[in-house]
Amino acid sequence: MNDISNYLDIAIDVVRAGSSEFNQNILKYKKLEENFGKEVKLIADRELNSVMLQKLKKLSSFNILSEENDEKVLNQNDYNWILDPLHGSFNYLRGIPLYCISLGLWMGNEPILGVIYDLTEDYIYHGIIGENAYKNKIRISVSSVNISSDAVLCTGFPVNYSYSKDNIINFVNNVQNYKKIRLFGSAAMSLSFVACGRVDAYIEDDIMIWDVAAGIAIVKAAGGQVDFTNGRLNNSLIVRATNNFF
Repeated sequence: MNDISNYLDIAIDVVRAGSSEFNQNILKYKKLEENFGKEVKLIADRELNSVMLQKLKKLSSFNILSEENDEKVLNQNDYNWILDPLHGSFNYLRGIPLYCISLGLWMGNEPILGVIYDLTEDYIYHGIIGENAYKNKIRISVSSVNISSDAVLCTGFPVNYSYSKDNIINFVNNVQNYKKIRLFGSAAMSLSFVACGRVDAYIEDDIMIWDVAAGIAIVKAAGGQVDFTNGRLNNSLIVRATNNFF
């Protein structure tokens, strides 16, 4: 088994440990710890982070960048685990069934692999760039829709989004040519849906890297195209992921 396959096994083990912990504490974990601006933090965010960090540190010596860590540093010349222990926390809080665990492995600024555990459907999306992508054990690939008027676009408004008139006009101009627009409240799950062909594209500005690190890798492993650049904020990205047609 090569090193990358071994790292994928580690990632899957870690998200399974997180899922097990989550399912054992699913009611307790809904407790709201912080509520500020458009962001919420639940006890789940902190406690799942602790469980998965401990396991990652036992299985690997790589740097870990997590939404819930105080120190958020991406090492440029080494492997980095990039973790969001509960992505879609607000959905979970309000009983909206779309939230997940997201764990990616990057070498500096380059994605290598990703694992996303859909906690509401018990699906594990995973993939290694240059190999393949899977939902559980079934191979997945991006859609073949090639006309924007038939395509479904996922997008969102990250917590730091500026709802200025110019931004809203730009948003409308960018999305009006698609058949349907979906805002699921989870960038990671949106990218998973691109990877398996449920939707055809995902775009978002200034989304945090831990929200999309795993999904970017999975979309690329599923045959999609992903372009991303640094956003306005530290550790944020401007992401455009498609099935290659848009």
